[in-house]
Amino acid sequence: YNVARCLSLVFNVVFTYVFLGRTTSLLTCSTLLVVMVGFISGVQGEIGLSVLGTAAGVLASLFVSLNSIFTTKVLPMVDNDKSLMLYYNNLNASYLFLPLIFLFE
Repeated sequence: YNVARCLSLVFNVVFTYVFLGRTTSLLTCSTLLVVMVGFISGVQGEIGLSVLGTAAGVLASLFVSLNSIFTTKVLPMVDNDKSLMLYYNNLNASYLFLPLIFLFE
């Protein structure tokens, strides 16, 4: 799991290009190759490799990166006010979680 979490850097660069249209310098991209080589060697060197743990780590990295990218994309819609963004985020989460609480409790 911990080894797979390092992929957040890679996902950030990819999603920044895909969703925000921003390019990344060649030096940064070459540095990401080092991160990917470290990920592969870390996975290869694990004695008790868990496919489920690795998949959970990759998914965690993916969703952390997506959260960061979409926050950056939506922040201008609230005049770059992080407190207002947090308020809307918590309000939406409350509305989404209420049905789940009643469903599973």
